[in-house]
Amino acid sequence: MPKLTGKAKSLDSPYVGGESTAWVKLRHVRSVEATVAGVTGTPRRPEAVLVVLADGRRAVTSPRLDAGLARQVAAAVAGRLHPAPDGPAGTYLVAADPPLLAEVVVGTGRHATVRFVRIRPQV
Repeated sequence: MPKLTGKAKSLDSPYVGGESTAWVKLRHVRSVEATVAGVTGTPRRPEAVLVVLADGRRAVTSPRLDAGLARQVAAAVAGRLHPAPDGPAGTYLVAADPPLLAEVVVGTGRHATVRFVRIRPQV
């Protein structure tokens, strides 16, 4: 998904050439849905989420999950994890039935990171 970037200023603020604190940089990003394929770290304290994007690409989310997001992910994958047979130590796969979905933001440009936002509610 594209990241839209622009600048804005107050209507009553005059234009000042060069660097100006009157202008504020705005970024708008769109989140997308991804399938949770696994986690890294431990089942009780995941560090990152392994996801499969809609186009089939696999990615590891970055940056490291904070404590609140780690708790959310740990609760969602509880009882569904098994060690990855050919992955590095500390990599766990999620049972795929039913699929577990996450909301992520996919970066654009040279740092195409995938940032975890939240686990989607099960319907």
